Amino acid sequence: MFGASAIFALQRCEATVDPSPLAGLILTDPSPRVRSHVAYLLGELGEPSALGLLHEAAKSPTPRASAAEVKLMQLQIAEAMVKLGEEDQTATIRAALYPARAEDLEITALAAQILGQLRDKGAEGELIYLTAREDRAGHKLPAEIRLACAAALARMGKTQGSFLADEYAANPLPALRAQSAYTYGRDRPGG
Repeated sequence: MFGASAIFALQRCEATVDPSPLAGLILTDPSPRVRSHVAYLLGELGEPSALGLLHEAAKSPTPRASAAEVKLMQLQIAEAMVKLGEEDQTATIRAALYPARAEDLEITALAAQILGQLRDKGAEGELIYLTAREDRAGHKLPAEIRLACAAALARMGKTQGSFLADEYAANPLPALRAQSAYTYGRDRPGG
């Protein structure tokens, strides 16, 4: 992963560097995390010629990966494709907002984060819905999901999500307090 990051950094600094190792990593590395990272970097580089590689990577097998790891990787690939001009891939990301199982909640949180980074105004209604959604027993989605949705909305200019951060700002879990602080930061103009 460090090699991919180094290539990215050198490209950003406009140094002469061979980016071809990125193709090998995204297509054949056994780790879906490495492939996800490379997809993210390709999207950040902004080179539309990488779209073919990303399409190939989306179909490339990861035999030892769990279904959740593959889905997370697919989301990163879809994000990179959107950044490179394939707007129709936002539908893939939006679909991941709705978890089928409890194990899919990490996927939901990543999808919300990505939609915020992409500033996908078309997802606003879905993100708002998820901050208030209750199951049949009256339970809301986990705090991490609700805060991710609030932060994503804030990135899109909807600065009314601090009430969600208020709910968790004094939580005994440091991760929730940190996510609340992040949401507060995003919920301010220029955040």
